[in-house]
Amino acid sequence: MTIRDVVRDIGISEGMVCGIDKASLQKTFGKPRLRDLEVIVIDEICVGRRKKCFTIVIDWRPGGLVCVCTENGRNALVPFYKRLRAS
Repeated sequence: MTIRDVVRDIGISEGMVCGIDKASLQKTFGKPRLRDLEVIVIDEICVGRRKKCFTIVIDWRPGGLVCVCTENGRNALVPFYKRLRAS
């Protein structure tokens, strides 16, 4: 079902449905296991008219997104490297 279908059928606001969906996705996919990483890809992407930049880390073999950092540059991956070192 789409978000609009859920809003129409249940009768709650679209923001509440998005919040529930976001919480569920965060719980399921929020912090993947870094122990199983073998090959990673690091890239910077720019999104939108304001050119908001993100640094992303992708697990190359299955193609899953491992980390999204809202900063760009050298210091963007410091939290990711701390998590990687701990695992």
